[in-house]
Amino acid sequence: MNINGINVEIVKGDIATVEADAYVVPQYRDHGALTGVAARLISSDCYQAVDAYDIGARYVRYPFGYALSFETGGEKVERLIHVVSLDFPKDKAFELSQLATYSVLCEAERCGIQSLAIPAIATGDGAPLKFSASAAAMFSAMAVFPSKGVLRNVVIPIWKSEGAYRYFCRGAESYVPRMRFNLSQDYDNMVKSLMRTLS
Repeated sequence: MNINGINVEIVKGDIATVEADAYVVPQYRDHGALTGVAARLISSDCYQAVDAYDIGARYVRYPFGYALSFETGGEKVERLIHVVSLDFPKDKAFELSQLATYSVLCEAERCGIQSLAIPAIATGDGAPLKFSASAAAMFSAMAVFPSKGVLRNVVIPIWKSEGAYRYFCRGAESYVPRMRFNLSQDYDNMVKSLMRTLS
């Protein structure tokens, strides 16, 4: 489907098998996660970009929903975009998943990324969202993202099961009623807050 000029595709399979300029890696606020997506992406090309987040998070407690990226130095994958989306509080998981998706899109366009692979945010064992809710959160964020035309393709691979894939697709179809039009303001406030912390 096309959202704001971006071709968005939901596929079954492992994120590591998707061809893209950049991959999104869910992370903790205070340290890097080497399980799940990060573990499947680690290779000679990506390891340095995975480790870079862990080093930074030891000194900066990144806010939930924040996204930042590191170059991989590899020929196939330009960047890993890390987004703070592990251990979301359950009562704010939907809104923070929207913010996390929005942040990822902003970071991708800022870096000139044309194709992006992003997993289902805040899902999996012990995670706060079901796949259908994650899809609604992610797609509603995409619907209000002010695309500049840089990012052209987004692939969302669902790796867990056939049922997870089916529920995610259903959730994607129902994203419109959950749109939030103040995401840009939330994003700006998050970035300003982090900058104040660092100064």
